Amino acid sequence: MIFGGNSKSAVYGTPADVYSITIALWHILVPWVPPWSGRSHFDVYTEIFQGHRPPLPDRLAPGLVDLLRRGWAPERRDRLPVDTMAKMVRELWLLT
Repeated sequence: MIFGGNSKSAVYGTPADVYSITIALWHILVPWVPPWSGRSHFDVYTEIFQGHRPPLPDRLAPGLVDLLRRGWAPERRDRLPVDTMAKMVRELWLLT
């Protein structure tokens, strides 16, 4: 559902893909936390639109927290480029 019900006003592209990848990565890293349990799709969309993001547990490595925050930045222009995101994931993987 598009906020306001107008799907023609939605802007899609690489920043939206980066946001989606980041949310998927968060679900992999934090599977025990249901971020929007019990909320309607509209309520979730409204929270996201207002800048709310899923919680980041203290036990996540700082590099992962940085990756997630930069990948789901509220402003599209502030999100990571895909190649930078891939590089960060590779570097973090090598540190484990």
